[in-house]
Amino acid sequence: MVLVIHHILQAIITLLAIIIISKLLNIRFKDFGFNINKLRYSIVFVSVFLGVWILIQAVIGIYLIKEHGVSPGFTFPLNFRNYIGYYLFEVLLSGTSEEIMFRSLVITLMLSLWGKYFSNSKRFSIVVISASTLIFMIAHINFSLFPFKITHFDILQQLTCLASGLCFGYLFLKTKSIVGCMIAHNLLNGIITLMTLLFVLSF
Repeated sequence: MVLVIHHILQAIITLLAIIIISKLLNIRFKDFGFNINKLRYSIVFVSVFLGVWILIQAVIGIYLIKEHGVSPGFTFPLNFRNYIGYYLFEVLLSGTSEEIMFRSLVITLMLSLWGKYFSNSKRFSIVVISASTLIFMIAHINFSLFPFKITHFDILQQLTCLASGLCFGYLFLKTKSIVGCMIAHNLLNGIITLMTLLFVLSF
């Protein structure tokens, strides 16, 4: 429930920020990716990305379990109600909220503020995608401020954020739409959640 509330508030605050920024910088709302540009391309891209990722996750997961004794699991008691609630959160809300923030807001804002200062648009695109991915990765590290202490750092999660952040950033710039990124992100989270369940039940 905390995760659900957090992501709903995150989406609302980000959307309000986008509305305000769009007025201040004279950027059309649809230029933040709220359109269905190149939807067919997005679907093909998402299909290929997820197909490759399923294979990668399966290989890495089985290797870590077999060779290093890593025990897959969830941070909650595993029962039908908890799992379905968590799964629905992952496939409906988490990616939707995070893509609005890390791709729609961050990338569009960087392009609008600094794009005119770069003569090489391809090079600047790499900078923008890398910066949004770095912010995305940092957002998935939990820490306390007083005293400063990292309370959660998962290297596999960080690698997933790195790979998906770069791919989603590329897709956003290619299509100028957030729709494909949302679909890819939500489905990726759903696949990870489903495969974790399969690992728990199998090993």
